[in-house]
Amino acid sequence: AALCMNEAPSTRTFAALVLLYALLAPFFIANDSPAMSQRELLPTSVRPLHYDLTLAPDLEKFVFTGSETVRVNVTEETDRVVVHAKELEIQSAECSPEGGAPVKASDISFNKEDETAVFTFPSKIPVGPASLRIAFMGTLNDKMAGFYRSQYTTSSGETRHMAVTQFEATDARRAFPC
Repeated sequence: AALCMNEAPSTRTFAALVLLYALLAPFFIANDSPAMSQRELLPTSVRPLHYDLTLAPDLEKFVFTGSETVRVNVTEETDRVVVHAKELEIQSAECSPEGGAPVKASDISFNKEDETAVFTFPSKIPVGPASLRIAFMGTLNDKMAGFYRSQYTTSSGETRHMAVTQFEATDARRAFPC
């Protein structure tokens, strides 16, 4: 953020303090503070590296289907992968360790309170690169969050719908497992 030097001193001071707070606040919030304990962090055993995402909205039924391939780095052997997901129906999940055959999740469970989905696999995923493929469905909601619907009126007076996104903080999990 650039400070404009021709602004009043009080404006510059306020802007400088806001910038300073934004830069330093993370260093003063302890990991066990109430602010940090309310955050739901995912396990670090599987870390996403890259998302290849496809979303297909149906603007008549206000739903969408999606698929994604997530390149991940498995940092410790595990038979569970936890992702953020809210108001999504996950149809399938499979994991392919680099050089290995794909393994389908034997169970997909949801924790609504934590806004997570857990994929349990019949065997442990080895340490190293892997690909996680997920198929899912969702609703084009009217909450202005995630992947949602909006409408507009054409110059001829016709009402049309469109699908739009809002990914503030935790809203992406309404659009795709992440």
